[in-house]
Amino acid sequence: MYSALFRDKVKAEKHHQNSVNSLSSVPFMKQIIACFIVLSLVSTSVQAQEGDNYQQMRRTFAAPNDVTTSCYWYWISGNISREGVINDLKSMKKAGINRAFIGNQGVGKDEAPRGNVKIQSPEWYDIMHAAMKTATQEGIEIGLFNAPGWSQAGGPWNKPHQSMRYLATQRAVVKGGKMQTIAFPHPSNWLQNVKLLAFKHKRDDARITTGIDHVYATNVERVGALFDGSQATTSGFTEESSTVYITPAKKNFNLRSLRIEIASPIKGYVTVSAERNGKYETIKTQTLDRTNMMIEIGYDVLAPIAISLPSTVADKFRLDFHLNKDCKLREITLAETPIVDQFADKILGKMVQVPLPMWNEYKWVSPVNYTETDVVAAADVIDLSSNLHGDTLTYAFPDGTWEVVRTYMAPTMIMNGPTIEGDGRGLEVDRWSRDALKNHYDSFIGDLMKRIPAEDRATWKVMVCDSYEKATQNYGDDFMQYFKSHFGYDPTPYLLAYDGIVVESTEKTDRFLWDLRRMIADRLAYDHIGALRDMGHRDGLSLWLECYGHWGFPGEFLQYGGQSDEVAGEFWSEGSLGDIENRAASSAAHIYGKRKVSSESFTCGPPEFSRSPRYMKQRGDKFFTEGINNTLLHLVISQPEEHKFPGLNCPWGQEFNRKNTWYSHLDLFTTYLKRCNYLLQQGQYVADVAYFIGEDAPVMTGITDPQLPKGYQYDFINAEVIEGKLTASADHLLTLPYGNRYKLLVLPPLKTMRPAMIRRIRQLLNDGAVILGPKPLRSPSLKDWGEGDAEVQRIADELWGEGQPTCGMRRVGKGLLFTGYEINDVFRLIGNTPDATFAGAEDVKFAHLTRDGFDVFFVSNQTEKPADFVAQLRITGRKPELWSPMDGSVKPLRSFSQDANITSVPMQLAPNESTFIVFSEPTDVRSASLDVTLNYPKADTLLTIATPWSMSLQTMLGESTKLTLKNLFDLTTSTQPEIKYFAGTATYKTTFNAPKAKSGYTYKLDLGQVYEMAKVKLNGRYIGGVWTPPYTLDVTPYLKAGRNELEVIVVNNWKNRIIGDLQLPENERKTSYGHLSYGADTPLQNTGLIGPVRILETREP
Repeated sequence: MYSALFRDKVKAEKHHQNSVNSLSSVPFMKQIIACFIVLSLVSTSVQAQEGDNYQQMRRTFAAPNDVTTSCYWYWISGNISREGVINDLKSMKKAGINRAFIGNQGVGKDEAPRGNVKIQSPEWYDIMHAAMKTATQEGIEIGLFNAPGWSQAGGPWNKPHQSMRYLATQRAVVKGGKMQTIAFPHPSNWLQNVKLLAFKHKRDDARITTGIDHVYATNVERVGALFDGSQATTSGFTEESSTVYITPAKKNFNLRSLRIEIASPIKGYVTVSAERNGKYETIKTQTLDRTNMMIEIGYDVLAPIAISLPSTVADKFRLDFHLNKDCKLREITLAETPIVDQFADKILGKMVQVPLPMWNEYKWVSPVNYTETDVVAAADVIDLSSNLHGDTLTYAFPDGTWEVVRTYMAPTMIMNGPTIEGDGRGLEVDRWSRDALKNHYDSFIGDLMKRIPAEDRATWKVMVCDSYEKATQNYGDDFMQYFKSHFGYDPTPYLLAYDGIVVESTEKTDRFLWDLRRMIADRLAYDHIGALRDMGHRDGLSLWLECYGHWGFPGEFLQYGGQSDEVAGEFWSEGSLGDIENRAASSAAHIYGKRKVSSESFTCGPPEFSRSPRYMKQRGDKFFTEGINNTLLHLVISQPEEHKFPGLNCPWGQEFNRKNTWYSHLDLFTTYLKRCNYLLQQGQYVADVAYFIGEDAPVMTGITDPQLPKGYQYDFINAEVIEGKLTASADHLLTLPYGNRYKLLVLPPLKTMRPAMIRRIRQLLNDGAVILGPKPLRSPSLKDWGEGDAEVQRIADELWGEGQPTCGMRRVGKGLLFTGYEINDVFRLIGNTPDATFAGAEDVKFAHLTRDGFDVFFVSNQTEKPADFVAQLRITGRKPELWSPMDGSVKPLRSFSQDANITSVPMQLAPNESTFIVFSEPTDVRSASLDVTLNYPKADTLLTIATPWSMSLQTMLGESTKLTLKNLFDLTTSTQPEIKYFAGTATYKTTFNAPKAKSGYTYKLDLGQVYEMAKVKLNGRYIGGVWTPPYTLDVTPYLKAGRNELEVIVVNNWKNRIIGDLQLPENERKTSYGHLSYGADTPLQNTGLIGPVRILETREP
């Protein structure tokens, strides 16, 4: 959850040679195909997984009250009260919410008003105690965010030396041959000196300097200020296009680098040209994008843009800028000295500027390989740290020109959020220091553990980490020791790369920076999340974690999630957010053996108070098919004032709080979610393909290349799990200890692989794996330089063959290695059929769960239209049953056909309807003609209720209206304001006569159109509720011959009432809220029971 993304969302609508051993002979191919036909008949059932037996499952599915439904419970900006939190919890219990995660969020004044209760004040402690005690009494499990704000782990108790830090630099150039004293300016952000390094210049490289070189420009203010060597002066661009002309004083100037220091956000590009034979020739065109100034994407908000250039000798140069008008720069450095291309980004001082970084981010290809004579040799770097006293160095430098680089630690100044200054805000804790983390933990979680008696917090079981949105540190106290022990070389000379100095070679420097980023990801997982988990365990708390981040995520999402007890994703009820997060979470859970996969569900932006669960279902069901099985509702906001309605809200989050007009009917939705969650937890998620994400970091998602064909599911998988847990067998299955069985491992489109990983790939192939992917060429790491590359190349030649195969298939040991194939082609060759297809459907998605003797398919119609199709499911030998999550009913699917490994079932689903097909009871394999009416008998209208209705309107503001209706209608068509703008509970009552029920028939009540949700009583007995198509209920046990009394209790959204109030003078308005984005002229929403209301009869087969 993140407010900055919300703001962006609102604004933008709101963002395949054959090798020597190629398997080409026909006899051999026949053997392979025959082998894999046998493989395709191998049962997909896995080792027995923990779960209920069939009868227990039926009972729980029918009445899933004890199944967990969670919520985020936000305490917003001090707007809380003792009475409010107690009433919140009691209402949660009634609505089926039995797990609540408390988040203390301090948001901007434009998002919510400021309350009076500050975090860790006496009143706050009292309210927290009351919440914990009430939750214990009500049997509601409590989770608490590990710190104020939703991201990440910070607070005012974290001092600078305990916070995330980075390596900063200062430079000086001196002439040797005598004793020199250098007094570095004392940095205002200095915490601790690290290393003082020096190296001798190999030559006198020049840079363009005002007063020495001739520089003039068009559409640039004070161009001289850009080349004066001072960061204090700035220059602006008066037009979108501008040109800078440079004539160096030095003849045959050898240009190798361009460094741009910015003073404001910039976006565009620059073209660097050199004059040759009287014409300017392009050297390079580079995109310039520094538009996001959030510190959450990197401590270096105004990070320089470093561009390495191919060595170009000329006497005139030109820079053509195409930038946002009126942007400002501090300095341009055009120099003969090489530079590390994009070094500020590579050290993660500045990270991807958008909230959804894709797999191909953080994968740089350096455009220039400088020669050894151009760069600093590691052996030439001398460590003068012992000579630095305070800010002063005194040293006798040998002859020559020397560059001295002082490195020191500085705090990133990144703080937890959202929080308010003086109310929970503070520095983010050091991700590498367990001592600092313990102080953080003890200052917030541990503090509450001590203050609240154990008996009053008995249901506090969870510590929460929301999505990571706080960038990273790139240095810490034990950096040297950790780096040497994990990467096997001394990083000291390479510290120069933090300021763009190329050491040894471009490749070696880039590999060091790869190791640095890998270390950052590893330590975030193990030393931060793993340590936080362990601290929580000692106090009886499990760790719940969203395994990704939107702004500045420095980790590897699978490894990161793997350290937690529970893993979660998130999604919005509209748009694309969640399209990568949920697969990230489910993959992490699956490959690390976690049964439950949560998701922060149904988040939204404006318009406020305008959605009911029917708007949320399609996206929720979609992510059930991707492995989510443990819903967390976003959002319940604590309501501190009992007399205000609809109450406190924010510009993000569904209003799942007790003051919503449809809260009395929320249990209809939570019961649906409980049934889905429960059944989706009862087996192993079936995925045929494991996509390896590679070893680069950061990475927040994987890549499905080549694309997965329809009819299959997949997981992402990482190096840690492949190397440590994934095994292959002679039956060509890739297996994890938790029961996962994959048919194919797909390697990403990368040219790098570390030696340990390629050794494991070789072992898996020898053991029987089927693998698809390109041949790696080298290691990405500087570790074992030379030897590591040689081993990778040697094993790659052994597996893929020599050269660069673009398409081929090779037998390696008991396995097969494919290059350049589409997955459909691989599966066709190995005889692997789709797990599920839906003939005749436009967009039906699925999930398949399995365990010994039991298989479940969740099938979801993702369209707004009815769907008629034949489901072809990869299972045989068992009877299919239809389990409806809407009402908990179970019925046999009488029409189905089976062959060797496929069951075909004709199906019908209403718009956005989802259901379960359960296979448990054995049956003989049979071939039969399919008849959809045996599974879905045709319903006929028995009668249409046309009698008058009495209607009672009751608002949450205490207003009531009664009237008699001859016909049902949309309430917004009324001319009476109290009806037209009604929001609340509308109770409709009528009577009707029905004939005697026929034996062998079932009867349903069809309410027609309902806005938004309804609960129904027939003849005084509650028969259920509706909230999404089809708006039907089984009334067979309740319908009487003769007179029947029908009561329909309908609830709608607050929106119409708010619009109506906005048309009144302010002092006459009764509604109260924290945030609103629409006005009095906003169109109204359909409201009420519109019908037609009918009784349907169906003859059962």
